[in-house]
Amino acid sequence: MATKSDEDRASSYEPSSAGSDESHIPDVQNDCCNPLEETKYIVSESMLMELFNVCRRCQRLATPTVHQRVGTMVKIAAECEFCGFTWLWCSQPHVGSIPAGNIGLSASILFTGALPSKFLRVLRCIGVATLTQRTFSNHQASLLFPVVARVWDRQQRDYVTRAEDRGKPLVIGGDGRADSPGHCAKFGSYSTIDLEEGTVIDIQLVQVMISFQRTILCCTTMVL
Repeated sequence: MATKSDEDRASSYEPSSAGSDESHIPDVQNDCCNPLEETKYIVSESMLMELFNVCRRCQRLATPTVHQRVGTMVKIAAECEFCGFTWLWCSQPHVGSIPAGNIGLSASILFTGALPSKFLRVLRCIGVATLTQRTFSNHQASLLFPVVARVWDRQQRDYVTRAEDRGKPLVIGGDGRADSPGHCAKFGSYSTIDLEEGTVIDIQLVQVMISFQRTILCCTTMVL
């Protein structure tokens, strides 16, 4: 079971950009709001460039260019043709060192159960800048799976606390699924549920038959 210090370290964890197409990204933070909860829009590049045709300093003609693309993020550089003033604009805030839209897209694919190859192909077919499947896999392994595990551990600890405070015997039920068409029947998942609260207590991947009985005992011991 994770300690408080483990969670403190995990909350400040930032995945490495090694092996990803998101290297050399500046660390930009947006403290005003949660960037993952903001509304997003699909904007054509030609319409976006119209916003940078005017110099911010002298209000005269400027020349914008696409400076960098990183997944769903675009960075635009603009230079005034008269006063020489230049500036950079980024389409997304960053979470750590990763564009927030890229993390949000990877999380949406994983948490909705969508197939990443098909989902990303749809975006590419309509011309939307998007992630590569390799980047999605990096996000999944280095960021999303650890977050899911941490939330699951926290929910289990909260349940144990509630069960102790309840101060009465628990009514626990369990069931396992060991076979489905096209899959091996040697292993299965076994779930235990608090029948009064309707809360899933634990899920384990086990071998069928004998291991199911051991899982029932282990899950019951964990709660009690």
